[in-house]
Amino acid sequence: MSFGSSQNGWNRDRKGGQLQVGRETVSEVMKRSFRAAAYAVLIVAISAGIWWAYREKRPETALPGRAGALKPEPHAGRQRSGTAAPSAATGNQPAMVAENLLQRLAADLDAHRAEKSRSELAGLHARLQKLPRNEAAGQLLAFLKSGVDAGTGLPFEVGRGGRLTTAPTLRVAALDWLGEFDPAAAAEMARPVFASSNSADEWALALRNYYRQNQPPDAYFVARVGEAFSREDWLQNPSAGLAESLDFPVAIGGSEGFGVLLGLLQRSPAMRWAALAALDAWVLEGRATAIPLLAGTDAGALDEGSRAAMLARADIRDEAQRQAIESYLAAARVPEGAKAEFLRQFPNQSMIVGNHLVTASRPMTLRESAQLDVAALQFVDGLIKEGSRPELSKELGASRERLAGFVESARKGGQL
Repeated sequence: MSFGSSQNGWNRDRKGGQLQVGRETVSEVMKRSFRAAAYAVLIVAISAGIWWAYREKRPETALPGRAGALKPEPHAGRQRSGTAAPSAATGNQPAMVAENLLQRLAADLDAHRAEKSRSELAGLHARLQKLPRNEAAGQLLAFLKSGVDAGTGLPFEVGRGGRLTTAPTLRVAALDWLGEFDPAAAAEMARPVFASSNSADEWALALRNYYRQNQPPDAYFVARVGEAFSREDWLQNPSAGLAESLDFPVAIGGSEGFGVLLGLLQRSPAMRWAALAALDAWVLEGRATAIPLLAGTDAGALDEGSRAAMLARADIRDEAQRQAIESYLAAARVPEGAKAEFLRQFPNQSMIVGNHLVTASRPMTLRESAQLDVAALQFVDGLIKEGSRPELSKELGASRERLAGFVESARKGGQL
């Protein structure tokens, strides 16, 4: 996957090397210490994945983690906002450009590139935090409306609470910070971003900011998420921000979220692994709705092995989920190999724990996990006693032996 690059040619006004912030003079915050260079960014861990289970013997799921869900390839440069940008600056910049913290840094970043972007952005964020919140938000809004931007050479990386730890452009960073200083203004700013920006990374922050102020997700939000994942240019060359935006169909949940993710599997080979990881998260976010829906839908673009692994997440104590699984195991259209894979993983409790834009990973406790194993063992015992699935007798026997071992271990460990 390749990413386009562009430079808007902004140069910093070198007259007067100091910047007045309130009563404080800051001369070093905007140092022009960056050397010009091309840079490459690998799309790395969409979220730091670790498999979680209370026994090492528990089988791993066949699903990919979000880490590495996009094939890592280098890109140079940044996506440029679709908002109208001013013409290249000369030595006589408008006063609002010279006085705005973000616009002055934008000039430096574009002029010099960024070996020290991480520390420079951290310093800028710290300066904004020292201002009154409304003044900081005002500077951010003025910058975002100006159309100015600058690449940082840093990845789009999500940290705790859905905030970015690094941003690929200064506009993306500004959208992130605006959500911190003035959440309501950030939600309102999302609409102009949707209307004019051609940056998937900017859309990711705009969607996050809008969602935070509008829960449960409204029709406008659902439509914008659908729009983001229908843009062919973004799907052909997906950015890390677009991959992280897969968290929004997860948050929407139900048939609407399911439809977006299935559509991606059908239309975007480049997003396939990221979409599978998100679909698995969609199941975990709402099993009661997801399991019956997933069991009753033809696999289509979703391969049967992946569907079996996701269905193995069913909480069999819920009657609707239990019925869905019984129907799935009885269905002639489901390959025997898929049913065997289901029984090998059931109940699938492996998890990828990481940071996402709006959702949060919620692993089971050891006690909850053990209780789910007990219910699964009772379910498998029932199928064996009924004798209704003779073609799966070997797989059912292996599943029962595995689950009985888990339950015995949990009893000895005091979890039951």
